[in-house]
Amino acid sequence: MIEFLDLTDRHLYDHFRSLDQDALAGITVAWASESLPPNWFDIAREYTEKWLHQQHIREAVGQPLLLASTWLSPVLDTFMRGLPRTFRNVKAKKGTSVTVEICGEAGGEWSLVRRGFDWELFAGRDPMAACCVQIDQNLAWRLFTKGVNLQDAKQQVQIDGDVAFGEQVLGMVSIMA
Repeated sequence: MIEFLDLTDRHLYDHFRSLDQDALAGITVAWASESLPPNWFDIAREYTEKWLHQQHIREAVGQPLLLASTWLSPVLDTFMRGLPRTFRNVKAKKGTSVTVEICGEAGGEWSLVRRGFDWELFAGRDPMAACCVQIDQNLAWRLFTKGVNLQDAKQQVQIDGDVAFGEQVLGMVSIMA
């Protein structure tokens, strides 16, 4: 199996390197958008899938998880790109924002802002956000991949401001489930 993964991953790497990173991918990232994403985002999605399966294997055989910032930070950043789709049916006044802070060395801050009919994602904190959700990085990746019960997760996060917005964040799924 290891030899097979080594062989296929080398071919996959070569394929990804051959792509124009800003050109449109041939498939959607359904948990993030119905539109075709740029190739770089489809590659990031593939990284999160491989990383998540690696976590499952490591847990099963009792090996340390890949939680260093080098590995986890790009996963969390990619997962957060599912927020606009998660909020697609949430009504709010134009300019309303929701900030998500993932705490830990691999974390960061992202803000979702209502622009007309859509929500847009930005890096950073909006000090005027209607809601701020703080999630530990180790809980965040499990929560957004359905690896932890939502009710249990709610006990471990901090939601300041509009609780309905915060609970919407907690319901995000950033994998094909």
